Amino acid sequence: ELGTSDAFVARIDASGQWQWVRKAGGAGQDRATSLDQDEDGNAVVGWTMGNTTYFDWTHGDPTGRDFTTALEYAPYSAVVSVVDRNGDDVQTEQFVIPGGAMVDRLSPTDDGYVMVGRYWGDVSLGSHALTGRGFFAPFVARLDSALQPIGLSAVDADVGGVLDDGLHAWVGREQTVITGSFRGPMTYDGNTHPGSD
Repeated sequence: ELGTSDAFVARIDASGQWQWVRKAGGAGQDRATSLDQDEDGNAVVGWTMGNTTYFDWTHGDPTGRDFTTALEYAPYSAVVSVVDRNGDDVQTEQFVIPGGAMVDRLSPTDDGYVMVGRYWGDVSLGSHALTGRGFFAPFVARLDSALQPIGLSAVDADVGGVLDDGLHAWVGREQTVITGSFRGPMTYDGNTHPGSD
């Protein structure tokens, strides 16, 4: 179902031949916003999805036209997927955040994944919850190997928040480093930076 934009993930071999393409989309604006690879060679994909989205996973069907996973959520939501070498969905999870959320980076770690993104309103991932006032405030979430949240931290950015050019993140074994730009006050760990008006 075509919307403002739909998203895809594809595998291309060393000679430049396309092996498969999988699509995700709905009536809203859908984007694949992060791509990495785990130690098994699976594609680790972060999606920013709008409205109701259908994922074009094959489930073993080589025609790849099995639109069976429908997700309904807030105007934008963070969705994470692990896709194997054949283009089949190993697992897909959605994170419904009342105000909305975007994925900027999803990376595998030794024992799970780190998801870096932006949210607005209140953010709740599993039993972890934070209240924010800003628009596009950055968050970092730890996910276990089954893509379930096990940790969450966020910056409380007041009106303005992180600008729409996104966050850039480096995920290491012992730390995650993020960069971005912001407007208006930004508070983390009790420290407030005034920012621009």
